[in-house]
Amino acid sequence: DFRETITSITNNLFSQAKKNEKKLKGAMKAIQETKEKLARAKEEQEEIVSTKRQVKPLQRRKKRWYEKFKWFYTTNNHLVIAGYDAASNEKLVKRYLEDNDMFLHADVHGSPSVIVKYNGTPITEEDLKEAAMYAVTQSSIWKSKHLIGDAYAVKPDQVSFSAPSGEYLAHGSVMIYGEKKYFRNLEVKLAIGVLIKEKWLELIAGPVKPIITRTPYNVILEPGDTPPGTLASHVYRLLQSQLPEQERYKMKSITTDEIIRHLPGPGTIVDKGVKLT
Repeated sequence: DFRETITSITNNLFSQAKKNEKKLKGAMKAIQETKEKLARAKEEQEEIVSTKRQVKPLQRRKKRWYEKFKWFYTTNNHLVIAGYDAASNEKLVKRYLEDNDMFLHADVHGSPSVIVKYNGTPITEEDLKEAAMYAVTQSSIWKSKHLIGDAYAVKPDQVSFSAPSGEYLAHGSVMIYGEKKYFRNLEVKLAIGVLIKEKWLELIAGPVKPIITRTPYNVILEPGDTPPGTLASHVYRLLQSQLPEQERYKMKSITTDEIIRHLPGPGTIVDKGVKLT
């Protein structure tokens, strides 16, 4: 500005230079911070890629014949299978109940047919009691929110699809003849857990002891008000949180629908991550 003195112009330029110098320092600091952020982002990206390379791909597990029913293994390793509805109850008894097995039923209307399969070793009192607990848990007793129930066991030759003369037998129901072996005041609880396999997880569900004996990654339920869909989602998240971090990706091999298939009805979570001591 020709109207300004040389001194005034010099002072203005010096002042502007100071401001520019401060801006330059700020810009250089911002550039450095951006470079550091980019470097960290690159490291994180490389770590994610490296982790993904280390994770083994999941494979679909081939289902076994009894998984079309409800099932579990007793503490003594006897397979127990139960029906879902009238059709599966009838199919179960007609096709899979054999001479050395045992048949169980909750002492209430609305119970699944339950079979303890003979595996070459004697079916013990403990096996029968665990199967009886399963019959009670999977019956209408759960939906009525009772916490105890009764069940009985009989031999295969005591089970018949023929009703007495003049009586009607509903679809899926059976007639029981002869003396019954009763199990009284059984707790109504269901444990759901996961077994860690090399390439997937296996979901297991049954009475508390057989499940927590096999895996420390489990959740225990009893009758309640949470709908099955919501309850299954809670169970899924709790099971996933218990797994070692490097195994959690395998939860993708399980769906909430699989958990729902094991639920007798609405319920509530009473414990999680129980280990047998």
